[in-house]
Amino acid sequence: MSLKTIVKINEVNNLTDARYVAGMGVDMIGFNIDKDDPQFVGKEKYFEIRSWISGVQIVGEINAFDKRQLEQVLEEFKPDVVQTTSIDTLKLLKDMKFPCIFKAFVFEYEKLEFLKLARNHPDFLLLEKPGEEITEMEDNQIRTLCREFNVLLSYGVTPENVNDLMKKYDLSGFGLFGGDEVRPGYRDFEDLADILENLEFE
Repeated sequence: MSLKTIVKINEVNNLTDARYVAGMGVDMIGFNIDKDDPQFVGKEKYFEIRSWISGVQIVGEINAFDKRQLEQVLEEFKPDVVQTTSIDTLKLLKDMKFPCIFKAFVFEYEKLEFLKLARNHPDFLLLEKPGEEITEMEDNQIRTLCREFNVLLSYGVTPENVNDLMKKYDLSGFGLFGGDEVRPGYRDFEDLADILENLEFE
């Protein structure tokens, strides 16, 4: 099964999600590997889930790490890609020539301006925002950013508009979200399944 565009699933914390989205043909699955973050998935669970999935890139999601912390987490978790929210950590990843995603809120204008410097360009820019609606001001901002970066949009995405958004902004793809299991082995995928199905090649 293949999708029309790049899809990353953010903040995966269970095997049910990981196996489902890998089977649906997503490109990247993200796990929080920042031990100081409340969403930290845990080393044992991380490697247990990894052992059950194949054919996708594993993204280690972190916040601000210094060089020692970064080298340690790369050695310990061995992700294929690292996603960060820190410009300084992004610079370290760029120096190491390690594949990287930068996560930013659409209104973090100062950070986004820093990214426009050639040396700070991430492989992908993951755009987020609290809430779901894309305002008129954000509409213009997304258009501008898509001309500069490979943008993965993580908000305002529904089964009904996903294909229109892809064309409207010339997006590189989407960053969708995993969720919590209702009980071990069971998850109601709701809109996620519909979005992925709408992104399948016909």
